[in-house]
Formats: sequence, structure tokens, C-alpha cells
Amino acid sequence: MDRVVIVLVAILAVLFQQHRLDSLRGEYDQYRANLVARAGAAEHEARQTEQRRQITTQGINDALSKEVRNLDSALAAERTDAVVLRSLVSDYAAGPATSTPDTPELADAKHRATTLGHLLEQADSLAEELAGAAERHASEARALKAQVVDDRR
Repeated sequence: MDRVVIVLVAILAVLFQQHRLDSLRGEYDQYRANLVARAGAAEHEARQTEQRRQITTQGINDALSKEVRNLDSALAAERTDAVVLRSLVSDYAAGPATSTPDTPELADAKHRATTLGHLLEQADSLAEELAGAAERHASEARALKAQVVDDRR
């Protein structure tokens, strides 16, 4: 009879251990499913964040490209204006081909020289303004570029 009791106790111990193992396995499976779900949610959030970053970066790049195009077209227009202005100033300063020192043409030439001086002063002033504007635009472009680099990190 002692053997029967020992066998029954052993069977009960094995059954208890099996039940406990099944319970722990169920808890582990539930824990693992929870981890998989949280990892999936984190991956989804990471994808959304990356998409937002790409959209933001694309917007910044588009704005920067547009600004560069605008600056290029403004520069081309200013160069064209400069060529036209030089031509007009040269034609105006040349005056009539035949002038003698004691004639009204000399007074006209002095007047042209004075006007040319004023035009050159205005051109210098305009060149300084354009240089300042170009520097401001360049600094804005550098700031945007730095922001894009920071956003990519």
C-alpha cells in the first residue's frame, strides 16, 4: 500500500507540475503576444514619424529650391539691367563726336560727366543694397540647410 501511495503522490506531483507548466506557458504566450503588439505599435509610430520627417524635409527642400530659382532669376534680371545701364551710360557719356573746348558742347560734356557721376553713385548704392540682400538670402539658405541637416539627425 505504501507503494500505491507513493505512486499516487508521484502522479499527483507530475500532474500538478504539468498544470503549473501549462499555466506558466499560457502567461508566457500572453506576455509574448503583448510584447509583439507593443513592438508593432512602436514600429508603426516610427514609420509615421519617418514619413512626417520626409514630408517636412521635402517641403524645406522645395522652399529652398524655389528661393534659389527666385534668386537666380533676380540675379539674371539684375545682370541684364546692368548691361543695359552700362550701354545707356556709355552712349550718354560719349555725347556728340565733334566738340571743341570753347563751344556749348563742352558745357554739355561737363553736364554729362556730372550726371554720369550721379548715376555711378546710384549704381554703387544699388550694388551695396543688392550685396546686402544677397547676403541675407545666403544666410537664410544656410539656416534652412542647417535645419534640414538637424531634422535628418
